[in-house]
Amino acid sequence: MIVMSPGRERLRDRYKPDPKLSFIIKALYTMAYGLHNMVQDVCGQGGVCAELFPFNGSLFKSYLMNVTFTYGDEELVEFDRRGDPPGRYNIMNYQLLPNGSYDYIHVGDWNNGTLLMWDDLQYPQAEDRVESVCSKPCQPGYYKVHYLHCNTIFITTLSSLQYYPHCNTSLTPTIASLEHYPHCNTSLTPTIASLEHYPHWNTSFTATLSSLQHYPHCNTIFITTLSSLEH
Repeated sequence: MIVMSPGRERLRDRYKPDPKLSFIIKALYTMAYGLHNMVQDVCGQGGVCAELFPFNGSLFKSYLMNVTFTYGDEELVEFDRRGDPPGRYNIMNYQLLPNGSYDYIHVGDWNNGTLLMWDDLQYPQAEDRVESVCSKPCQPGYYKVHYLHCNTIFITTLSSLQYYPHCNTSLTPTIASLEHYPHCNTSLTPTIASLEHYPHWNTSFTATLSSLQHYPHCNTIFITTLSSLEH
């Protein structure tokens, strides 16, 4: 494990881009290419000029509709008369791997009406039923961490219990832990988890509250007595 000093971290070390990030990148490129072409046609090679203002949004839209460029290695970005990009789909097949595990395998593409397949499909057998781990409940003391394609790892909460002093790290439920952190009750005992808190008459706090509730009545009697004496 490589430990980097604060301020010297690099995204390339453990960076995994979101699959939908490419849409934002292509949108920014489209805006840049469209604005560049519009400025060149209106102002020439000298850059931004006075003729560009006030900015004509309808004219800019027409330039965006006519933008065409290559993204990445071979993806052509263009737009039809309605402003929609061509439809592209990755064809993923859920396959049994040689090591006995399952995963989604990229077996083909559908690109703007053209189907291209480069790998064979695996079809499920009647006796083979694959159960998704995403729908399985966690065992007591564990929580789920989801990754791309719903790959799931069950991680124990023991590492997180050290931050809560009320939790018993031996995963033995206690009244103190259940009162503040219900997830510590890994035995799922409802009788302990549903403890009710109510005042007892033999406590000083309850006696004080009981005394204070009579204060308004005493005050009313005192004022009434004074008024009677005055009259």
